[in-house]
Amino acid sequence: MRWTIIFASVLLSALFAQAEPPLRGGPRLKGGPADEPFSHADFGGTPDLEVPEEVGLTRGEVADLLEQLASPDLEERRAAAQQLRTEAVGAQQVLRDFLWQGVEASNRQLRHAVRAANESEGGLLEGLLLKDPSTGPGLRGAARVMALLAALDGLDTLAAYKVLMEFAPRHAAVFRLEIGRMVTAHGLSALPALVYGRGADDKEIRMFAVAWIRDMGAPLLSQQVGGIKNPRRLAQLLEAYASVNDLSVIDVTLAMTNHDSAFVRAAARQCLERFGVNVKWPARRLYENTLGTEPSEDMGTRDVLEALYRRFDEKRLEKMNELFLQGQRAFERGDYPEMLRAYRQILLEQPMYARRAEMARGIYVWARALEEGGDSDGALKAYRLASRVANPDSQERAKADSRLRWLRAEALLEEGIADVEMYRAVVEADPGNLEAAHRLDVLEGRVTPWGELLAKSAGVGLLLFVLFALIRGRILASR
Repeated sequence: MRWTIIFASVLLSALFAQAEPPLRGGPRLKGGPADEPFSHADFGGTPDLEVPEEVGLTRGEVADLLEQLASPDLEERRAAAQQLRTEAVGAQQVLRDFLWQGVEASNRQLRHAVRAANESEGGLLEGLLLKDPSTGPGLRGAARVMALLAALDGLDTLAAYKVLMEFAPRHAAVFRLEIGRMVTAHGLSALPALVYGRGADDKEIRMFAVAWIRDMGAPLLSQQVGGIKNPRRLAQLLEAYASVNDLSVIDVTLAMTNHDSAFVRAAARQCLERFGVNVKWPARRLYENTLGTEPSEDMGTRDVLEALYRRFDEKRLEKMNELFLQGQRAFERGDYPEMLRAYRQILLEQPMYARRAEMARGIYVWARALEEGGDSDGALKAYRLASRVANPDSQERAKADSRLRWLRAEALLEEGIADVEMYRAVVEADPGNLEAAHRLDVLEGRVTPWGELLAKSAGVGLLLFVLFALIRGRILASR
């Protein structure tokens, strides 16, 4: 009898799943929890602002700074730790690799060094740096580990917090308490990483995450959503809860599908797919509250959500369309600051706004005004913006790119670098740029600088002769 009941339950579940198919589709932006979030550097969801690796410290530079931590000079040790913490942006993977290399010290030696350093004021890292590194391998190893942990902590990225949590059980959890203090010192900014930790395969990481969320006071979801101002981090919070299948956040996630930030909207809409059939009734309630009528019985959850998204997006576009018209009117009356304010707000909230290409003309005119006014740096930024919003094959894109090349070529020439090919590309793209054409003639030897000077002198002489003749004629006529 018991097996009959189990079989019937499984069959009913399968039929219910067919009646309510999983939500498909997804946002253009990367978002939503991955199936195995801990296998991804950024948990497989919305990434933090990416910084090129070339910006950060190289592997060799990190190795040199770690060697400097063992210097007999205290100020050198402090300088190395400070440089690791302040200049490691972009070097996330390098820091992780060095951290997991291990140290030439036993866990007992590391624990003894940590306990001795805790007796000092100024934090554990400062306490370790104050000790003479020649004392033993435990002190040197602990200082190395703490300097790397502090550098990762300073990045304030989800991937960095992940590395810290993964490392917490290492070395018999010698550094677990300090890592917990580091992470929770960031407050709600670090909460998405801790929520992800609740779903980790490793029991130690799960215990670490739960314990430190409790230590933060287990803030209410409303406090979390209201307290996180960074849109990417708010999106990551929604994705973290979805990754651990926390059904208590469904209503909040539904509300976030109409958030001002494209990152948050994309993440919220993707996260609802993870919750599956549990979204059905909350979505139908939101439909009724938003549209003022109940969804029909034949509407599935996907249909209800798509109808809600259409309504939300239409309302949002009304605001964007009004801003666009404000920008257009400001351009017509020559009020470039007001035009830019409107355009930038649109691009911030709706990066792929349908009429964005129409902004290119006004931005290009503004860039020309800056260039003619002598503001080359401002003009460069404006031309880049015009090029970004213009259609790829449009005249506005070609003109903006041509002026960008022209300004760059002129800047190089001032530094003593004559890029003939860049000038040639400018002339080919914009034959009307007579300055570029003349510069190319000079560089390729068709016109010499001396001949140019003579031509200008002859032109000035001819103009003076004509003016003299006109004045003389008037004088004779008056007599």
